[in-house]
Amino acid sequence: MTEGYHVRLEEHTAKMLIDEIKANFNARNQYKNTTYDTILLDNVQNLANYVQDKHKELQFNVPDIQLKRDDDNATRDFILNMTPEQRKELDINKSTLWYIQKNIRDGKKVKLYDKVKAKIV
Repeated sequence: MTEGYHVRLEEHTAKMLIDEIKANFNARNQYKNTTYDTILLDNVQNLANYVQDKHKELQFNVPDIQLKRDDDNATRDFILNMTPEQRKELDINKSTLWYIQKNIRDGKKVKLYDKVKAKIV
């Protein structure tokens, strides 16, 4: 945070954010089986045609965005608040739980492998 209370991203964080945005824009979508950047370009073209009176109706195509997540907030809260007794009862390795909790606290994406996911969910 700067003296003027502006938040600045560190270089590696900005690069990671840009890479994620690029990956999402280049991901295929079920809408017209195309990428998000093509959908955005189509919508901008529709707007340009409307502004130039080439089309009488303005319609934006906004496909549903699907997030690739293995967890939800309830699962994350359950994992963070899991007691040692619950961990033993679910037969989850102590170090596995520690690393999952650490990643949640660090704001990282949590990958729940099928074996652990089946025990928690």
